[in-house]
Amino acid sequence: MALSLQEFKCTRCGSCCWGPILVTEEDLLRWAAQHRADILAQVLPHEMVIPPRPRDPAERCPFLVAQPAPGGRLCSIHETKPAVCSAFPVAVEDAVRINCPGLRAAVPAKRMADVV
Repeated sequence: MALSLQEFKCTRCGSCCWGPILVTEEDLLRWAAQHRADILAQVLPHEMVIPPRPRDPAERCPFLVAQPAPGGRLCSIHETKPAVCSAFPVAVEDAVRINCPGLRAAVPAKRMADVV
């Protein structure tokens, strides 16, 4: 089931910001043009990923930062984040897999049962 923009509302919880983050050649070119050496320095070029923070058991993205609100998270490179991050979630199953509150906030509980 494809997810429409009307059915998803990002809550900026950071639930999807873990593990190696895939990057595209377009991401690399954009960051080079923007002179974002801070981002490019994090990319493992032969694997085309941004690895999680070192020694972080939750394997969070190094650009995910905590916010004062309890459980709040913010992408510190939101304005130029990787394409894979901008495209999340591609399908309802992606959001369901990580128990994404953005899907729960947008889809009524009755309908959510049908999705899961």
